[in-house]
Amino acid sequence: GNSSNGTTGASTSTVPNGVSASTLPVGSTAPGFSGTDVFTGKTIDTSTLKGQNVLYFFSSGTTCQACMVQAQSLQQDRSLFAKDHMTLVMVTNDSASALVAGAHAYKLTLPMLADPTGSLTTRFGAVGGGMNMGANMADHSFILVDQTGTVVFHQDFPGMWITPAALINKLPKVA
Repeated sequence: GNSSNGTTGASTSTVPNGVSASTLPVGSTAPGFSGTDVFTGKTIDTSTLKGQNVLYFFSSGTTCQACMVQAQSLQQDRSLFAKDHMTLVMVTNDSASALVAGAHAYKLTLPMLADPTGSLTTRFGAVGGGMNMGANMADHSFILVDQTGTVVFHQDFPGMWITPAALINKLPKVA
């Protein structure tokens, strides 16, 4: 992967909604958090993900068909990410019940966190990028956090689509 692309979306510009896109730039430490996988009921948090490379996919979720199709493609090609030692976690602005319904509709089984208030999304700096969906609303963003808890990639995709293979090529290699 080409890590020079990893700084896109981590500029210091402030968008009209007042959210700084530099909240979680490459090289920073990812915030601690705790949530529940809406599908399995299992805890997803800083301690359960410790020692793993985690690729977070932040999106507005079920209200965005492109986002859900993106999640389907990630799941379909999950082996590509596993081969590169990455765990996928999807975070959306849906309520838990809406996300479960959407997951069933799109046959998704990825680890998923509902973030209806946008607090986790905002702490990860996945708002206010190219799409400017509004305060606390997720852009179509990918953030890769390595085993040490360091952000090694953070990019927004305003076009709302990237093939998993193209995404893998953008990501820095992690052990």
